[in-house]
Amino acid sequence: MNPLAPQIRKLHLIQIVAALLGTALSIYLLVHHTRVKLGIQDSSSFCSFGGLADCDVVNVSKYSEVAGVPLAAIGAIYFFVLLILGILIPPRNPNFQLVNRFLAWLSLIALLIDLFLLVGVQWLMLKSFCLMCILTYLANLAHLGANFRQTQLQYKSHLLQNLFWGNRPWSLRQFSSSRFVMALISIIAFSGLLLFLPSWIELKNGQAGQAKEAASDFLSQWSQLPVQEVSIGPEDSTSGNPEAKVKIVVFSDFQCPFCKKTAFSLHTLLPSFKNEIWVAFKNFPLDRTCNSLVQHNMHPYACSLARLSVCANKKGNFWEYHDQVFMHIDEGDLEGGWDVIRKKLASVFTGAEIDECLRNPETLNPVQKDIDLGIQLGIQGTPAVFINGRLVSVPLDMDTLRKIISLENHQK
Repeated sequence: MNPLAPQIRKLHLIQIVAALLGTALSIYLLVHHTRVKLGIQDSSSFCSFGGLADCDVVNVSKYSEVAGVPLAAIGAIYFFVLLILGILIPPRNPNFQLVNRFLAWLSLIALLIDLFLLVGVQWLMLKSFCLMCILTYLANLAHLGANFRQTQLQYKSHLLQNLFWGNRPWSLRQFSSSRFVMALISIIAFSGLLLFLPSWIELKNGQAGQAKEAASDFLSQWSQLPVQEVSIGPEDSTSGNPEAKVKIVVFSDFQCPFCKKTAFSLHTLLPSFKNEIWVAFKNFPLDRTCNSLVQHNMHPYACSLARLSVCANKKGNFWEYHDQVFMHIDEGDLEGGWDVIRKKLASVFTGAEIDECLRNPETLNPVQKDIDLGIQLGIQGTPAVFINGRLVSVPLDMDTLRKIISLENHQK
């Protein structure tokens, strides 16, 4: 009996577990990508903590697909290949070393892609990291590391040569045809299920399919939509490229549940399109204490939250405030009153700053100016999104924004 056999089997088990973990994580990322892309999910994921750690931003960015295929789906197929080959070709199989050599090359290529995604895309381009994505990178590294350790145990010299080239020629002649067919059928079936998964999620959530159809109809009429003059002033909270051809103005209410969905879309889309769009935020609280258009007190905290956004803008952290309110304060928190709201806003304001902001009558002036402009534009509710003066009447998701950017960039 080979004295190294127990260690080889243990390392092989690590490879199996790493491949299984990578497959599961990739499927989760694919489901998450699909839900956010279709507008089904409208709030932060459990792995999004704001700042640098934001799975939502990374997993629905314009870099999250290749030729329309989500990277998560490609990753799931890759890990499944590692898994099925590991199961069908165990250490006692005569082709074990040859398969491990193939898997070493596969893992190395995947690792180089992982490094590009981590450094080039997440760090340099998006300025946000996806923790679940990083776990898949670690699973791939663990698989390659176990493979390297197996080679190290069996060969005391020329480790890399034996890991990637070995001492036997590349040949499929010794492979069992039945195992090869089983592996091929399993991979094809798994790939088919993954390709069908987004459609199944869309069918399960019928409203997502309807929204997609509505967006298609809306975009077909884009050039015929009326254009209104929507001014953007230096006092407005803005993000993106001021020189961009596509300028987005959002009239929103910090207590509006539908605005929460638009805010989540903006939060996830801005890092990907920051050089192609310029976004300006304007307050339109549906609160009769400051909005004469409102007859009933629909959102009793909306005017106060709008005034706080003015103070946040003066402090230079409006977008932090924007994300904190929309993604971390819900109706249950508002029912708890200002004590709860103060705690939720502790990362942006001290209690004294909140009191000072709400006591200062001048903080109402910019809010009132936005409201007056919204009334002139005929806004009846929120959110009201204008792109280059055209009112967007469908949810602003990644595909819709990308198509509008293309339409605007190709206009004369």
